[in-house]
Amino acid sequence: MWTSIVPQNLTTHNYENWRIWMKNYLLAHDLWDIVEATTESPLPEQAEFKEWQKKNAAALYAIHILCSLDVFLKIKEIDSAGLCWNALADIKMECTPKPEPEPEPEPILQSEKENVYLKFRSLCLAIGNGCEAVKEFIENSPEAVREKLTNFGDTALHLAAYNGNVKVVEELVELMKEEDLEY
Repeated sequence: MWTSIVPQNLTTHNYENWRIWMKNYLLAHDLWDIVEATTESPLPEQAEFKEWQKKNAAALYAIHILCSLDVFLKIKEIDSAGLCWNALADIKMECTPKPEPEPEPEPILQSEKENVYLKFRSLCLAIGNGCEAVKEFIENSPEAVREKLTNFGDTALHLAAYNGNVKVVEELVELMKEEDLEY
């Protein structure tokens, strides 16, 4: 499932990808310095404490909400984003082995799948830019409303909902047939 922050919540087998996505999110929101800090947090009586506390809470919240329940239960008592981040790296080392990999698809099917993703890449980008760009794309390629646009099987409607873009969701629902909405 695509979240509004990263493509997948942290589970016991996707730490390496999640770590990269999450670090980029924290960097983009000026929270990485809190996670990466090598010094102790300011004392409550220091002027910097309030700002540190706010940024720590924001980083910690982002980390918490993007963990599966089993991972969250292991870190829920940690109140420092930096300590939490380090604990997740340690937990990763304790994780159970990865599930058996799915068999590789036929090369032709993989190429077709990649072509679908490439064909609708501009729709995925348009979802973030607003209604007009999405409406124009769908008008030119009406089949796009029912296509799976990500490796996770998400459609344009899923992506718009994950991004919290209500206007795009409403526009897509209006352009879709009832059977399109069933998925």
